[in-house]
Amino acid sequence: NKVLAELDKMWMPDIKYIYSTWSLQNMPLLLNRLLNEKEKAFETLVSTPLTQVDFVTLEKYYKNDDLDYLSNLLYNYYSVNSNDLIKSVVEDFQTVYSDFSNEASLSPKLYAILKQIKSKDSLDEDQTVIVDNIISGMELNWIALTWEKLQRLKDINTQLTKLSTQFGNNELDSERDFIYYVEDIDTIKDMPQDALDDAQKLALAQNKSWYAFNYNTAWYLSSYSTDQKTRQEIRTAYKTFASTWDYDNRPVVLQMLKLRDEMAKLLWFKNYWEYSLSSKMASSPEFVMNQEDEILARAKVKADQDLQEIKDY
Repeated sequence: NKVLAELDKMWMPDIKYIYSTWSLQNMPLLLNRLLNEKEKAFETLVSTPLTQVDFVTLEKYYKNDDLDYLSNLLYNYYSVNSNDLIKSVVEDFQTVYSDFSNEASLSPKLYAILKQIKSKDSLDEDQTVIVDNIISGMELNWIALTWEKLQRLKDINTQLTKLSTQFGNNELDSERDFIYYVEDIDTIKDMPQDALDDAQKLALAQNKSWYAFNYNTAWYLSSYSTDQKTRQEIRTAYKTFASTWDYDNRPVVLQMLKLRDEMAKLLWFKNYWEYSLSSKMASSPEFVMNQEDEILARAKVKADQDLQEIKDY
């Protein structure tokens, strides 16, 4: 498969080929094949008797990363260049992939294997760090849960994955559908000529005789339009994508917050903030707030100086 050959290159793969219509049309077959291979590799790993497992056994599974590499390439491409074909590929695959990832990351058998490998004295320093990090993540996230709570955690993870996808889709669709028309050429006459030409072509494609700007070009209006109302409307639009009508992310965010709060409390944290910080350098929410207050105080001094310079000018 040429796509896999591209992924195995030591340098950057041929992105144009991977994202070509032909490749994307055949991508579901390749993704499912890679997922089946990864599922088999996982089953082989967790079926290995504990007396026979070692770091090499574990490394073989985690080095099987063509699937992760390819899916990340697709997700990144989708985030900046959405169309119906790539959207279908990503959405359909993400559901089944998240189900597998959920089961694998919450596997008691895998935890037992990691503990067995950790107990051996043959690990070097780097290998010890890798194993310790995986074990710590498992112990932080779920290992002491009852079976019923573990199943609920899996369900929450699945729902959060779907909501995250919906959130991203709403943003992309909202940006894709955005268009802003300008009738008065005098308000944008200082704009670069190539930008004006593109805006006129876009308007003609919409059967308009004006100038049209989409998500990727509307920033010109913020910089070059002499009409204050236009500049304000563009700035507001850029800050409020996916917050109204068919692409309203507000209920999505609310549901995500509720699920994150439930997940944090399942894992013995007061809230999701504390859970999130548990694996970061910041020691507590109070530490973060104190740091922000300190930065704000310093920034305000500089802002006041800048404002005074403007007033004096």
